[in-house]
Amino acid sequence: MDPQPEPEDVTATSAAPPKKRPLAAWLGFFVLLAVVAVPCALEGYVGIYSDFRTYDDEGYVMISVAQFVEGKGALYEEIYSNYGPASYLSKGAYYGLTGQKVTHDNNRALTLGYRMLAFGLIGLFVFARTKSHLLAIVAAMNTFLLGEGLNSGPGHPQELGLVLGCAALLLCCVPLKRFPRAVPVGIGLLLSTLVLTKINLGGLLGFGLVLTLIHFLPRRSVWERIGWGVALAGVLLPWILMRNRLGDGWFFSHALLVSWSTALALLALKRSPAPERVEERSVLWALIAFVAGCLVILAITCLSGSSPVAIWKAVIVEPIAFSSKIASPSTLPFPPLLYLVTATAALACLLWGPDSYRKPLVLVLRLTFGLVGCILPLCLLSPWDVGKAMLFSALPFAWILLIPSPRREGSAPSLARVALVLCAMFQALVAYPVAGSQVLWASVFLLPAGAISLQDVLGSLKSPTASARARLLSRVGAALALIAFLHFALRSPPSELLAFRQQRWPLNLPGATQLRFRHREVARLHWIVQNLRAHSATFTSLPGQGSFHFWTGIAPPTGSNVSCSSLLSEARQSETLTRLLESDRPCLLIDKEAFEEWESYGLPMAGPLFDGSQEHFVERLRLGSVALLGPRTKSESWREYLLFGTASFAGTESARPFPDLVLCRRESLTLSAWFRGQQAGVLLARQSAPLSQTPLASGLLVSLDAEGRLRVAGGDAVVSSSPGHNDGAWHHLALSFGRADLRVYLDGAPLGECGLERDDPAFAQLGSGFLDGEWWPFSGDLAEVFLAREPWSPARVAEVAKEPPSRD
Repeated sequence: MDPQPEPEDVTATSAAPPKKRPLAAWLGFFVLLAVVAVPCALEGYVGIYSDFRTYDDEGYVMISVAQFVEGKGALYEEIYSNYGPASYLSKGAYYGLTGQKVTHDNNRALTLGYRMLAFGLIGLFVFARTKSHLLAIVAAMNTFLLGEGLNSGPGHPQELGLVLGCAALLLCCVPLKRFPRAVPVGIGLLLSTLVLTKINLGGLLGFGLVLTLIHFLPRRSVWERIGWGVALAGVLLPWILMRNRLGDGWFFSHALLVSWSTALALLALKRSPAPERVEERSVLWALIAFVAGCLVILAITCLSGSSPVAIWKAVIVEPIAFSSKIASPSTLPFPPLLYLVTATAALACLLWGPDSYRKPLVLVLRLTFGLVGCILPLCLLSPWDVGKAMLFSALPFAWILLIPSPRREGSAPSLARVALVLCAMFQALVAYPVAGSQVLWASVFLLPAGAISLQDVLGSLKSPTASARARLLSRVGAALALIAFLHFALRSPPSELLAFRQQRWPLNLPGATQLRFRHREVARLHWIVQNLRAHSATFTSLPGQGSFHFWTGIAPPTGSNVSCSSLLSEARQSETLTRLLESDRPCLLIDKEAFEEWESYGLPMAGPLFDGSQEHFVERLRLGSVALLGPRTKSESWREYLLFGTASFAGTESARPFPDLVLCRRESLTLSAWFRGQQAGVLLARQSAPLSQTPLASGLLVSLDAEGRLRVAGGDAVVSSSPGHNDGAWHHLALSFGRADLRVYLDGAPLGECGLERDDPAFAQLGSGFLDGEWWPFSGDLAEVFLAREPWSPARVAEVAKEPPSRD
């Protein structure tokens, strides 16, 4: 939506420019974008399928989406959520049309798709404003870099919000005179969808767009008064939002940063030349489209069973309550006052200083802002550092885009440029109340701003009146952009990415076949899943890890699920506890590390559900910071499962890791397992390296040789059975660990004893092991592999060996 007849970001290079070929330029851009998208998509794929966060925003959102898609209740009534309905409707349509299920693989594929879409939209926006292939690609890759923040919560509605915001920004480039209805209608619909996706994202972007439109409306007294009122509200907005947190250093600094930067941008806009005005009916069309879009989304949500009161409470009331509860522990070391004072002095010099200072000062400011927003991000390896640097060092200087070029005096900034600057100001408030990965998309609009600023500099230096030194500087600037681009493109070669992925273990849990984590993380997750399957008919997790409901196949007791259970009301916590206690086999999963993380955010782990966990449950199993709790009223001992049920093994990829700590403890215990197979292979092993490497030492190795002998090696001794146990029938194995020795039982009868080294650091797994210089995967089935925290007598072993597995 641009009132200028020609893009004012593109600078002519001669008095009589050669005939342009816009179609060829656009075609070249799309080809280059597609080429660059390939390594970006590969890096994004490896990254998003190689990470799991303990706070598990992913699992919580997936539960509500799955319940909505499967029609298990009305959104905001039976299904808990504090996000808008637009995200649920879009995902419901996607899963309904494709017939796919809500799984971790599919959920993360959608997130990667949103990240790549934002990559393309920002590239399109910058190319539309600059006609520079290089700067457009650099801006797109910077956007992809900051999009890594989406990996912290795949499936979170903010990914849709990011794409909608970029799309709205791109629409501002379309000439309004050519499309007087389509453009404002499109912006209104995008904004309504964004507001009903995540209220803070839509509200903040809407604030920037409203200020932009008011600036371009006909100069009437009524619009003047409204404009001053909205501008004042925009400057005060950070203080209003953070009024309860201003005593905390970070919140005061952030409010000061955004408020002061917004005031500078508005002052620069006020002193800029008068723009070409848009017609009032364009604003009316945008307003009608916004209201209509909101009404349609709300109507569809209500027709699916939700009520207006429930929607209001979930979308408006609960997010406000969330922001008042949580306090960010993040520390951003940059002193904003230094940048703000410098930016204010620079703006004052431009507006009221001598004309002789104007041209060099504008050039220096645009060059600096362009380098920070366009070159610096690609040279930093940490997206988190990029976000901090952009917010604190670039935001106060974004007003430079609103200052006309010295050689284009009298030219007003276009609507797209004004929208970019003002939306970047309010987008910075997305970092409140949690300055975690939110910092990344709070600064994303500063990336295209930096690219456009750099193009302003290059265009000025390449003008016919520029000196030879200036033209040299122009070439140096382009070379720096190219070097930064190559640095980003080559920092993670495909071969390194693929090697990194191969070094990780496949998670191999239901719906998570593409996920690959470190060996110990996969072992920990498998341990939790196997024991939840064995001991619970339903469970809940504290503070909240919803992914385990997908991996275990066990439904939660209610639809009230969040990543931090203390965010639930007392009524919802009480309902969850009641449903849990009504179950025949209830279980609680508690992660102490997650407790500490949320408490550091200022959220106390308190409420009926937390109190009930101490009153009605007792710890049964523990692995590091993770504990499984069972009812106090039932006193039976729990087995510690490494594999519950039956699993088939047909190669190294199907191996199941388990925590090596469970066999390293200096205590007496018994391992029980059933196996059947027809080929040689390793059933269980503890070694000094994972599958992708060559181990130097082994602690315990249980194998079946080609003649069907069961071999158990512990230390230097080996216990071996008679041949013939590769007959495809079920056989029982029991290993009774003492302090320093191991007794082996086969099919209920003693087989022998051997010494055992139990203190070596090791990687442990079922279904594969390193033997005689190579990896030997087991081909067959293992069932009911568990540990008992006591030594079994021969009679107890013989009794268990009489009951072969009933599950296949």
